[in-house]
Amino acid sequence: MIQRTQEQIMANWGASDQPLVSVCCTAFNHENFITEALDGFLMQATDFSFEIIVRDDCSTDRTAEIIRSYVQQYPLIIKPIYEIENQYSQGVAPMSPVFEQSKGEYLALCEGDDYWTGEHKLQYQMDFLSANLDYSVCYTAANIINDEGKQIGIINEFGDSDEKTMISGLGSAITGSMMFRRFDLSEWMGLANVKVFNGDAVLWHFLGFHGKCKCLDNIGNTAYRVHSGGIWGGVSSHDKFVRLLGTYSVIRTSILNKLPNDLEVLAMNDVKFSITFEWYFFISVRSMSIREYVFCLKKLVESKELNRTNIYIYHVIKILKRAFKKLFR
Repeated sequence: MIQRTQEQIMANWGASDQPLVSVCCTAFNHENFITEALDGFLMQATDFSFEIIVRDDCSTDRTAEIIRSYVQQYPLIIKPIYEIENQYSQGVAPMSPVFEQSKGEYLALCEGDDYWTGEHKLQYQMDFLSANLDYSVCYTAANIINDEGKQIGIINEFGDSDEKTMISGLGSAITGSMMFRRFDLSEWMGLANVKVFNGDAVLWHFLGFHGKCKCLDNIGNTAYRVHSGGIWGGVSSHDKFVRLLGTYSVIRTSILNKLPNDLEVLAMNDVKFSITFEWYFFISVRSMSIREYVFCLKKLVESKELNRTNIYIYHVIKILKRAFKKLFR
């Protein structure tokens, strides 16, 4: 546990009882990771007040116990949510209850298995957003950490993004590195709870309607942990493809509803869909059965995105060629 006391953390906050920033964290079976996440929040040096909302989704390990020990030390800062029944298995997006409880004008996200490395992350991000009203979100690069705690790569994603790029679904940021302005999250939460597995991609899409994105390089990188117990890390390439197909179909529908005549955004969304299709589908080609090929093709047809005819024809031909090669080896 970090050695700073609650009084030391709050010393420069001023008299306001209302948090300016809400740190939003979700955890499930993260007993090996949650300490680093909470320490990363509590080491933040700021001249404004912040709250830490950490939600345990009925973990079966010691995650909730560890969170309780931190709440005892920092009761005015950490606001816990303890689920008595796992909500993710019932279709509730992990961040939705956290967003509903948050009070800050700005939201900073971090999953319970990731962590922050720079003590001025919140201060620098809030300073940037408060001084640049045309930006809705800023983020940092991320170090990729494996199961053994070793850095195996770095993600800087796509740098700065304008509104149309974000709305289209192009570009993205590691969720744990983001801070964004509060906006009406009800539409996002409705989609994330029911229709979308990749809620971060849809959140990125909605943020584009509120401003641009900035990648800040003066902050310590976020640590992004890749492990088999993660929600995304434990998903097969085949299932990732199917779920991403649904996600970008939802984004496409949102674009058609809000910007039906913006051909540039629709074309950019086509590009993102094509990149996603190519990457997640073909990296698993060696392990896919012909039945899985047919299943994915069926999903494409069911998505009713047939206005992307050229993209589908191109990829379907490639799929069929590979399928026939597997049949006649």
